[in-house]
Amino acid sequence: EIEGLFPAKKKLRIPKVACGYGTLVKLARNCGHEAEGIDFSDVMVKGAKQRYDIDLIHADFLEYDFGDRTYDAVLLYGAINNFLRPLDVAQKALTLLNPGGFYVVNHVWPDSLPEMLLGRRYWIYRPPIIGLYPERAFNQYHEQIGFELHKTKYDVQHLTLERLFGYLQARPLIRFIKRSGLSRLGMTIPIPGYARVFLKNPA
Repeated sequence: EIEGLFPAKKKLRIPKVACGYGTLVKLARNCGHEAEGIDFSDVMVKGAKQRYDIDLIHADFLEYDFGDRTYDAVLLYGAINNFLRPLDVAQKALTLLNPGGFYVVNHVWPDSLPEMLLGRRYWIYRPPIIGLYPERAFNQYHEQIGFELHKTKYDVQHLTLERLFGYLQARPLIRFIKRSGLSRLGMTIPIPGYARVFLKNPA
């Protein structure tokens, strides 16, 4: 999907923010791209070394000095709702992007179908989530700081049945699929209330 934003066979420079164990970083490098990962969790940094033998930047994205490095795409998946100042994150991403580069970020908004169905049991209500951002406001604020909205779409999750029913807190179904041997059955589904946003540096 990220490669499709650029001319065919272009080798990209990519930082993955809040990259966890660095799975996407490893994948991007395997595809020939120049990818870095940054995460402030010592557990994740050590885990990336153990799992993939890659070195991550162990730092807070907002505080880390990237020097004069610039990038084609800044990626932030599954973590913007953990930041206290999401527009500060976006502003820093914008300063790191080459002209025509993309900041790709996903986020959860309030009053979504899962939230209405699950109420206080909604899985997103857990530490370290700090806030949910209305979709229109999220896009408009990013445009105000200088981004061009390229596209937005429902995000998807790659889930096992066990994880899906775990999100829904459907314990009887979890017990059933474990007994029937279906707990590891995988699927890809769109998530209502979860947007993936592609923001372009028009400079």
